Amino acid sequence: METSLFGFIFSEFGRAIIWLPVWWYTAGLMFVAEQLATSVRSMSCFLGFDVWSRNLFVPMYGDATPSGRAISFLLRFFVTVFLGLALLAWAALMIVVGIFYLFLLPVAVVGILLQIIFLFL
Repeated sequence: METSLFGFIFSEFGRAIIWLPVWWYTAGLMFVAEQLATSVRSMSCFLGFDVWSRNLFVPMYGDATPSGRAISFLLRFFVTVFLGLALLAWAALMIVVGIFYLFLLPVAVVGILLQIIFLFL
């Protein structure tokens, strides 16, 4: 009974090792991409970028005079540009995290193999 149990455990372990790269670059990659896109959307909501850009031409405090409209537009324009840059920086960071995910598995495998090789030297 012990032989078949150990055989079962090792065969399942072998299947898991073989299946890991397939999962990593298919379902795992899709999951990570969805999470990163959700993070960018959440950051956009957190910053209120869509609200600021929608209200770009709306006068602040109901001041519809030409000077009030100009001041409101300039203020909202600069805030929208600043928030857009912050959102762009966050999106770039999420792209870097995604690229890091792509290279994480091969680097880990190479590291494990090097540890095994240097263990026997």
